[in-house]
Amino acid sequence: MDQLSKIKKYHSKHARFIDNEFPPIPSTLGAKIQSLTEIHDAPVIWKRPHDISNNPKFIIDGISADDIEPGTLIKDDWFVFAIESLVERDYLTEDWIKKDQSFSDKSYTGAFVFNFFKNGEMKQVIIDDYLPTINGKLIGVFSKTENEFWGALMEKAYAKMNGSYSCLVESSAIKIFTEICGFFDLRIDTESHISKDSLGRASSKGLNANKLALIIDQGVLMNTGPQPENDNSEEKSITDFNFSVLKYDRPDGDILGDGILFTCTNPMKPEFSEMESESINYDIDASFELDFDDLVKHFKHLTLIFDTGVWRPVSKYFRLEDAKPQKFETPLSYKNRSELNDDQYMILEKRSRSHLLCSVTSENINVSFGLYSYNEDGTLTCYYSFEPRTNTCTRYLEVAKGDYVFMIFNENGEEVSETDGVKYSVYEEQVLESIRRRSRLQKKKVSELRGKTTNFIHSVFDRQDMVNIELK
Repeated sequence: MDQLSKIKKYHSKHARFIDNEFPPIPSTLGAKIQSLTEIHDAPVIWKRPHDISNNPKFIIDGISADDIEPGTLIKDDWFVFAIESLVERDYLTEDWIKKDQSFSDKSYTGAFVFNFFKNGEMKQVIIDDYLPTINGKLIGVFSKTENEFWGALMEKAYAKMNGSYSCLVESSAIKIFTEICGFFDLRIDTESHISKDSLGRASSKGLNANKLALIIDQGVLMNTGPQPENDNSEEKSITDFNFSVLKYDRPDGDILGDGILFTCTNPMKPEFSEMESESINYDIDASFELDFDDLVKHFKHLTLIFDTGVWRPVSKYFRLEDAKPQKFETPLSYKNRSELNDDQYMILEKRSRSHLLCSVTSENINVSFGLYSYNEDGTLTCYYSFEPRTNTCTRYLEVAKGDYVFMIFNENGEEVSETDGVKYSVYEEQVLESIRRRSRLQKKKVSELRGKTTNFIHSVFDRQDMVNIELK
């Protein structure tokens, strides 16, 4: 019997569940939130929804992006923004948050359950429904409809998974996005993906405004950072903060994308030095607009958050020792398949044509990877390989049916070690699900998109440094 079943068996409206792992006491708030409560004359009182409202409901008339508001004391603006963005894109639905939970006498035990993701693994989080209040008002997320509580309870569950309510102040937008829906993130270096013409403008061969707009059209959640190379100077720059880039505005008839303006949002509205020099001002939605050239001028890196409903990991866990690197320019030869041990290589067995997204990162060295085809005579032939990149090499590959070996190497084509800080991952696209998601987001019929499976990743992760050997 799992924990939730035990709770339902031993608790009822007469003996409601109290979560001893995350109890209604001051330490659950965390140090940062506790320090904020000290400025109030009234204490924090933990109350169940029945003590806050006469007729509490879990969800009223479905969930929408406009349901919830940030807390008055708990600075959870990024959490609320992430929830609103995911609901708006239909990634977060009633079914996902278990709409069958309620405060009705028949099923109510004082326990609620939510699913999140930690380190890529789905994690079920069970909480009691005690919520922190001051003067009878919630200090965290609250609903515009006073007797609706799914947002406040979801926030408590997320806080429990991360240790306290103070995590909501400390968490990055990228972390919140990935932990709520299990999306995975990949960072791209905008400079390495931009080809420029003689006038220094982004050309069509690399990343440009149209391709960035296509990323947004296909539901990828794009964030700016903060940028890893920032210094710790007292004067804050735009690069010291994260901005979500989830929308854009294109003038009518702008086919080339020269007039596209990208909407950069940070619900905390941080101030930075470029606001005055470049006349940047927030609108009512905590947003401002930048054209493509200004966006990539300020942000040398962009983090793309992909939907795990479309991109599935080839394996749940990846260890460095699973992929023994070899020099990428030299084909490898083995007498038989048994010499390819699982603890030396990552072997991919594809029974149909596949779309793969592969990424290798290192904080210490220039790094890359190769994909080698395993032949019937026991030899390995280079199918794809890439010149090493600084910090990150991410590529989208179309792979024919067959058996492959995935290997990592450094800038000298030599084996990497644990001290090099190398991490890697391989994901496979679920093509039909990708079409369904794009159909919903673009409000088009699936039949209109069936023949259009070319993914934007084709364009974003260019192939100019790729060696491709056709298999016979």
